[in-house]
Amino acid sequence: MGRRDASRASHACADGVSGPVRESERWIEPGAERLANAHAVAHAVARRVAGSREAWVWSAYCSDGMHDIVAIGGNTFPKGSLTPIHRYVLSLARTTPARVCFIPTATGDAQSAIDNFYSAFGKTGGELSHLTLFDNTTRDVEALLVLQDVIVVAGGNTRNMLLLWNAWGVDRAIRAAYDNGTVLAGQSAGGLCWFDSGITDSYPHQFREMDCLGWVPGSFCPHYDSERGRQPVLQKLIADGALPAGYAVEDDAAIHMRDGKLVKILAAKPGKHVYAVRAENGAMIREALASTLLS
Repeated sequence: MGRRDASRASHACADGVSGPVRESERWIEPGAERLANAHAVAHAVARRVAGSREAWVWSAYCSDGMHDIVAIGGNTFPKGSLTPIHRYVLSLARTTPARVCFIPTATGDAQSAIDNFYSAFGKTGGELSHLTLFDNTTRDVEALLVLQDVIVVAGGNTRNMLLLWNAWGVDRAIRAAYDNGTVLAGQSAGGLCWFDSGITDSYPHQFREMDCLGWVPGSFCPHYDSERGRQPVLQKLIADGALPAGYAVEDDAAIHMRDGKLVKILAAKPGKHVYAVRAENGAMIREALASTLLS
């Protein structure tokens, strides 16, 4: 471990999508049940850190509250600066300045990704940390993560990331933090991982469906505009029912989910979009969602 101007999206069918796709302007939202809290887990962790300088936080943090996930279609911290979407994520944190932990597992714990995180978030004034698994020096992952206000997950190889998380118990530790009010955010793999399933390029030379953590209902497709090969694969998988209804998210766009339900569509740049996708009569229906342009 180391140390709103809203505009309606309207556009034609994107290049590279073939076959039956119908456009619509209706808003849809995959159904979701409220996620249950796991305070017993959090209090168990609190007991492990009792007596430390961190113990005081539990009187404030162990309470019913909102459970927020911001899933970003793509793009990282440009030139070491925060994007408008990351500033939005920080605005959701329960304290200011926020404690933020970066998890770069999907990159193979690349030092460049870690350096970029510290460069981008270093001026926020909050306490920063990162969790690595390839050179893991963190004795108690759960105790670290439940104390965070925000957890940021890097993009990269989703399949490898989830396998390692499961082996080290990181997924369970993140879930304990999430149930206690920690905001979760990430781009690409860091956006996909929270959903039931989605499209990944984690397998050599192909895009394919993948089951994920299932904390947010539905499917997620990142890089919808920048990696054109994803579009026909998503179209087929949705139309055939191999993937559930969900979201196709362009780079520099994101969706904010609260308690498993859609709250807001975010765009960091003009012309960036999020689509709701679902199957109907053997075709994929793609619907442009109204977005909030962040500055």
